[in-house]
Amino acid sequence: MQKLKYMILLASLSIFFGACPYESTIPIDSPQIRIDSQLLGDWKDSKDEKEHYQIKSLDSFIYEIIKYNKDEREETKYNAYISVINTTKFLNLWEIKSDQSNSTYNLYKIEKMDSKLLIISEVTENIIEKFTTSEALKIFISENMHHSFFYNKEKMKLIHY
Repeated sequence: MQKLKYMILLASLSIFFGACPYESTIPIDSPQIRIDSQLLGDWKDSKDEKEHYQIKSLDSFIYEIIKYNKDEREETKYNAYISVINTTKFLNLWEIKSDQSNSTYNLYKIEKMDSKLLIISEVTENIIEKFTTSEALKIFISENMHHSFFYNKEKMKLIHY
């Protein structure tokens, strides 16, 4: 109960400090879910016309995601794969850095509404627990993923075009 009160307090503070996704040194699990061909292609943010995403398959399990920013004329490359916890899909995403430094994983809940709309919810950065195994992380997510404070308030809606 004490842990729950503390997480609610942290979620409240996130309103004042802005929101970023949770960073983990380990993924939820290893890549096991095959590429969903409906996720491949070009996607645009419904609120930010400056950014769009291109999603390709890197192999049978890993996506290559390129984020384009029209104003800054830059692109950021990521790799990602899907994990499933209690029928809910999560994206394990990491940036591909030119210096090949160790990347951390950002975790997102993804909901495919239909073949043209994805809803992306960032797992909040206000989680203070650190995990040394994927199994411990997966259990923690399973126990907390139904709480609204587990995700940042703003959801991203991506439209396939």
